[in-house]
Amino acid sequence: MCNGLYGIKPSDGRVPYAGQESGHLPGISALGVEASAGPIARSLRDCELFLKTIAAARPWEHDPKVVPGTWDTMTAAIGTSGTPLTIGILRTDGLMTPLPPIAKIIDEVATSLTSSGVKVISIPTPASFKKMQSLANAIFSLEGGNHMFDNLEKYGEPLTTWLAPRLKRKKPKTLDQARDIHDQRQEIRTEMLGLWRRSDGNGNMVDIDAIVCPVAPHPVPPIDSWGGVSYTSSFVLLDYAAGTVPCRPMNEADLRDEIGTTETIGSWDKANRALWEKTDRKVYLGSPLCVQVVAPRLQEKRLYRAMEAVDQAMKQTSQTRPSKL
Repeated sequence: MCNGLYGIKPSDGRVPYAGQESGHLPGISALGVEASAGPIARSLRDCELFLKTIAAARPWEHDPKVVPGTWDTMTAAIGTSGTPLTIGILRTDGLMTPLPPIAKIIDEVATSLTSSGVKVISIPTPASFKKMQSLANAIFSLEGGNHMFDNLEKYGEPLTTWLAPRLKRKKPKTLDQARDIHDQRQEIRTEMLGLWRRSDGNGNMVDIDAIVCPVAPHPVPPIDSWGGVSYTSSFVLLDYAAGTVPCRPMNEADLRDEIGTTETIGSWDKANRALWEKTDRKVYLGSPLCVQVVAPRLQEKRLYRAMEAVDQAMKQTSQTRPSKL
């Protein structure tokens, strides 16, 4: 259906990371955001095979950070006992408004899920989202990025054109600054627990099994011109399990959609609009339109089941959609 790749970012503690290079000083990740490893594959079946195989190898015996448990013993806790799957749709992070094709694919996924029997609930943007990007930036650079710059300079590697004006050496955070950052992170993590129980619009509170949102507010852009990363870094900050599902290729009809008359939110939103209004849109043609699927921390099997529901719903839609768009 689409040449895009499926990817899964497990929570920290699900896939071993010991011995891998993160670009930071050894041990610094324990003070900031732990890195995680996950598969990129041509199908969800391959992703599941990877996770099953890794878990079956008992990685907790080799990496003390890994949570014990095989894939089969993990509880999906999703759509069981005849209860329909409930997916929340989060359309924007409040920092960068998705460009027309991204807004469109989110709506298409919501419609396809509803048609397949999944309960879909629109989720308003949590207020915490506006704080998460700056907090993520702070926690990513606890030691000022100096170890990374030392390595780049040692081997004569330059920063890319996109990164050069955005990354600079900084002073390492003090102990009090690091403590304050983690205090803010814990406060946001607690606030965001409310994301998983919402009103269905009829006065009933329901549990959200997973969330569908953009991977980025723009389609796949030209090399070295990626926009902001707030749609992914926010969930990294929370250590939620997340994955990418390719839905369909960008087509000619998508290129004709225009941005509305709403004002830009800020500098990042302005830069995002430029990727549509000041870029030859033909560079996007044929590239995969994807969505991000998110589940709570350490709920990789729940994530996989939700990604599977999105994948199957979109494949069913592609089979029933007229061939000419």
